[in-house]
Amino acid sequence: EESFSVSVKGPKKENSLRVSNKSSKLSVGANSDAPSDFVNKKMTATSKNAKLILLLSEWEEPEIKMTKRAKATVQDLLQFRRAVSYMDDKYPFSHAFGPASTREMCVDSSQQVYGRLMESAEDGATAMPFTVFSVLATDESGELQNGRMRSLIRLFRPDRQGNLTKLDFVQSIDAVYKELRLLRASIANSAQIDLAFERVINFFYFFFVGIIAVLIWGINVFPFLLSSTTYFLG
Repeated sequence: EESFSVSVKGPKKENSLRVSNKSSKLSVGANSDAPSDFVNKKMTATSKNAKLILLLSEWEEPEIKMTKRAKATVQDLLQFRRAVSYMDDKYPFSHAFGPASTREMCVDSSQQVYGRLMESAEDGATAMPFTVFSVLATDESGELQNGRMRSLIRLFRPDRQGNLTKLDFVQSIDAVYKELRLLRASIANSAQIDLAFERVINFFYFFFVGIIAVLIWGINVFPFLLSSTTYFLG
């Protein structure tokens, strides 16, 4: 049996390595801190990831509600078509907001809306107080709805003083505009795929309907189909 051993000594730990050719086993005996080093490295990597996530812009995972048993009603289809028509309109955010068919128009309309909202702020204010939006979070009886207020805060992201600058306001509207255009583009792409699939289905459907109609008339088309298949395969 041939074997050799290697020992590594340090100021705080000693590692020993022994290899045996006969048993083909590798054994490590150590007074080392390997498990603690692994844990420390893992914790360091986790803290770095947490810091990096904090530096990134906030984003929430989309909730996908899709079941095989879900069936769309006629009312759902009509509502969907109506929502898509709003996306294609020149005023997707209402006529009070202004035109927003392009990004430039959306930015210009956002600035005008911010200027009109600043008229409700105090004289000399450099930023719009978020209390101006509190009217949007009230219900018919005038009570403040916490859910609506959280949605507004999540959308516009005011600072710690509760103020909203013009740049932050325009950026928030621009983010909504980009999501709207991406959604419209994805719907259009899905519609193109559905149309292509529909053409394939229609081709086979009318093909078999034509064969059945010819057979009803008493014409035998199978020799023609066999010769055509032989020609294409050959």
